[in-house]
Amino acid sequence: MKPQLYRRTPFKLLFGRESNTKLPSVSRANKQEQDEFARQNDENAKTRMKTLADIRNKAKQSDIKEGDNVLIRNEVKENKLTPSFDPTPQTVVKKKGTMITVSNNNNEKHTTRNASFFKKTNHNAKFSDQMDDEEEELDINIQSKENYKAKTPAPIQNRPTRIRKPPSYLQDYECKVRGIIIP
Repeated sequence: MKPQLYRRTPFKLLFGRESNTKLPSVSRANKQEQDEFARQNDENAKTRMKTLADIRNKAKQSDIKEGDNVLIRNEVKENKLTPSFDPTPQTVVKKKGTMITVSNNNNEKHTTRNASFFKKTNHNAKFSDQMDDEEEELDINIQSKENYKAKTPAPIQNRPTRIRKPPSYLQDYECKVRGIIIP
């Protein structure tokens, strides 16, 4: 059952009694009950304001935990081709509220930022190292294929042409092309 919410005047909260008026008053309660009511009312109002602000700002909880791999948002863009997030995944070392500390795979550099600067990724650090090795092998194979393609000349592709016939009134003439007589 919801507690009955009714407003208390600032005068009553301050002095613990109603002001002297000719209006009829409600029964008096003790001072502790009034203070508790004021605190509870304030807490409810603040909770409601926070909920409405979170809805308006589309806030959501961060699902990043310690040990997860994340990408860090680039704070400074050099040009328009710079990606929004640094493509090298880093591991979360410590999380305290919205403050997250990450380190690169070598544990040399630690970076601490707010949770809004990170994006969770599915890359594993070991998996990414293996992928780097495979990518290097793949690059070597691609380069050797490119070198092979560069050595072999590409066939010349001609555009389709129409078949040309000499006009019928010139059929009696002979034409010499490179010393060959064409009837």
